[in-house]
Amino acid sequence: TRVNPHSGAVPGELYRCVSNDIDLLADWLTDFHDELGTDQSNREGYLGEIRERMKEGAFFFWKVKGLPVSMCSYANGDGYRTVSHVYTPPLFRRNHYAESLVASVTEEILSEGWRALLYTDGGYPASNSCYQKIGYRLEGSLVSFGLPIS
Repeated sequence: TRVNPHSGAVPGELYRCVSNDIDLLADWLTDFHDELGTDQSNREGYLGEIRERMKEGAFFFWKVKGLPVSMCSYANGDGYRTVSHVYTPPLFRRNHYAESLVASVTEEILSEGWRALLYTDGGYPASNSCYQKIGYRLEGSLVSFGLPIS
């Protein structure tokens, strides 16, 4: 599969996160999960996840003039990497930053010989359209069920 990044000129560059980025990643992971209303943890839980997966170089920002404007991560599987945690703070949305970020990370994954998978909210057509432009196609669906914390 060939990645088709956004056809327009989107400013910015791919940036692999380092230990100095942990606090911002934790803030954005918290915001990401708050918006989704699922998979809730606390800040300490997110910090632990970030520190562990940081060893794999698995977190990325899209930066514009040195300012992070979007993030994503990946997780290693058996012959594949799963792109997830795609998040752009509201102030930076509708600029195609996440599309450029996901396209760049996907290109890197493919160039290293991995298969790229991506989990997305099936009820959010804007992001799904973006992922289809990049080259992702629907292969199945996943349903999550949860119980309220008592």
